Amino acid sequence: IEDGNATGYGIWLDYSPPEGPEAVYSTGNTINGNTFSNNQVDGVYFGGYSNFNTLTNNIIQGNGMPGLQAADGNGVYFWNNTGIPGGNVVTGNTITGNYASGMELYKSLDNTITHNTITGNNINEKDKCGGLRIRTTSTWPLSGNHINDNNIFGNNVYGIFANDDAWGVDATNNWWGDAGGPGVGEANPVSDYNVDYDPWYASPIALISQ
Repeated sequence: IEDGNATGYGIWLDYSPPEGPEAVYSTGNTINGNTFSNNQVDGVYFGGYSNFNTLTNNIIQGNGMPGLQAADGNGVYFWNNTGIPGGNVVTGNTITGNYASGMELYKSLDNTITHNTITGNNINEKDKCGGLRIRTTSTWPLSGNHINDNNIFGNNVYGIFANDDAWGVDATNNWWGDAGGPGVGEANPVSDYNVDYDPWYASPIALISQ
């Protein structure tokens, strides 16, 4: 999917139910150079068992609307890709001005999120939302998510929120909006649970188009 624009309903990638004509996972897709804006719920949604996808060089902005559930209105939403090994790659995107978080990972592991600008999200100031939100349950502990070399700043409430079952989120080497790191001055804070953010960059980084 390349060089397009999506408004209204965004993109939904999921798996076909077993009783359908095809039982296939949504894997191996590349979404490059598009604009996803003003969609009613999420800009881009990766549903169950959607793995090995690449989301690169897109503008994802202004998605969501009033009255949505707490989990909805994200720029990018990964839902339940724990069934098979291998994550997704999100790189070189601008993710801004979304109603809830810029990106949410729910029961989603082994994802690589790098060289993105994630700013101005959670415009409704939802609790436990912000630049990125990572959550799961005790029966689905997560690991292997790497969030590095991004500019994450100017989001409401959190830069990254992870609940207490989201094991060991690697969020080192990001710019948080202040040379002192997360929660200092104007920098976005990071939740107390399971997020490793040290070291960080003392100034914004130049992002590389992939």
